[in-house]
Amino acid sequence: MAFSMTGYGMGVAEDKVRVTVEIKTVNHRYLDFFIRVPRGFMSFEDVVRQEVSQRLHRGRAEIVVTVEDFADTNRTVTIDWGLVKGYEAALKELEKTLGIHYQARGEHILQQPDVLIPESVAPEDVEPTLREAMHRALDNLLAMRAREGEALAQDILQRVAKLEALTQQLREQAPKVVASYHQKLKERVAELVQQVPVDEERLALEVAIFADKTNVTEELVRLDSHLNQFRTILQQEGPIGRKLDFLIQEIQRELNTTASKANDSTASQLVVEGKAELEKIREQVQNIE
Repeated sequence: MAFSMTGYGMGVAEDKVRVTVEIKTVNHRYLDFFIRVPRGFMSFEDVVRQEVSQRLHRGRAEIVVTVEDFADTNRTVTIDWGLVKGYEAALKELEKTLGIHYQARGEHILQQPDVLIPESVAPEDVEPTLREAMHRALDNLLAMRAREGEALAQDILQRVAKLEALTQQLREQAPKVVASYHQKLKERVAELVQQVPVDEERLALEVAIFADKTNVTEELVRLDSHLNQFRTILQQEGPIGRKLDFLIQEIQRELNTTASKANDSTASQLVVEGKAELEKIREQVQNIE
């Protein structure tokens, strides 16, 4: 089953506090993290990495964790007296430097950052709530990635079907190329040696050599095999993006070889169409985990 690497999921869990987790993922060759957690909860980063690594395999994941206190919770608030004295000393220095008098009032100092320190909830008490929120966010994220992955897979399968049809057209064109060469060679020889019987045996030998040089049977058989594998891999569980990327390279190789050997304008045009479809598949596969 194909999973897109692009998605978004949010999860909320409540106990002593409300924890909200938002996860956004985009394409990336490997699994990469960008994590933002509240001040005082830096230990959450390890928990987040652990939970995400168990569910995701590729992509850049941006995870934002917020922790909110309930408004009706009775909490103890303390004052950072060292910081209060620091603000007071700074104000006195300001008066001295600028030659102005500033009457500091208590409420002004209390409004400064980090002067009032509310009683904090210990991170270890919040961790179970965080994990619950993480699970919900990841479930929602994976559901979205699965929906988008299914859409990508359907588009890819349509293009694989076009490549299969083009492969069949190349197979049907191959004998026509040899027959056309045989006829043109015979006419050319006849023009050059008028009144002289054409050596059919020699002509047949030249045609056989040409047929061997332009034989693309092996390439077409491998193309069929690669395209069948493409269908099979799209149904597999787990990360499949790299497997599909490898197959694309192999299909590209067979198409290039076919184009160089075919020696036919119709076959060359079919290969060009095949490469165009393959490039569209490559673009879609870049977004599959």
